[in-house]
Amino acid sequence: MAKSLRIIIVIAAIVTVCTAITDEQKKKALVHVEKCTAKIGVSRDDVMKVLMGDFSVTDTNIECFAKCFFEESGFMNAEGEFLDEVAIEKLSINADRNKAEALVNTCKLRLGSTPCETAYKIYQCYIAHKAI
Repeated sequence: MAKSLRIIIVIAAIVTVCTAITDEQKKKALVHVEKCTAKIGVSRDDVMKVLMGDFSVTDTNIECFAKCFFEESGFMNAEGEFLDEVAIEKLSINADRNKAEALVNTCKLRLGSTPCETAYKIYQCYIAHKAI
């Protein structure tokens, strides 16, 4: 239980820092993280590392966690296609639309050899460029 609480606190802090999202979006993100952690079977420690920007974790489980999270968030479909307009709409709810478009346009080009790897690369890009 302590690990679960710790991961929720870390996620809440990261989500707050990363973008000006609504409280409702934060709650949904937490639900998506918990659901994908359980569904994929990825370790909570690996999830915490990645959410804190530590991308030394490079196994397929963490990549598929990223894909699952993007699917649950509506940023990616089941086939692994990144949905630009959905991402822009969601990222611009409490932020400048031009900045959201710039971020999406920068990161959507990060392609991997699998949909899971693509999702992970897009997430890495998002973290690296979140201040755009």
